[in-house]
Amino acid sequence: MAYSRKGKLADILLYAFVYGLVFGLAGLFTTLIIHRSAM
Repeated sequence: MAYSRKGKLADILLYAFVYGLVFGLAGLFTTLIIHRSAM
């Protein structure tokens, strides 16, 4: 998205970092919920 707006490399890396953080946390919570419900 930042790339299509002619964003600088730093903007693109920031977007990538934020998306990675959000999906990483979502995956972590999903894993914890599945693990707790399996026990």
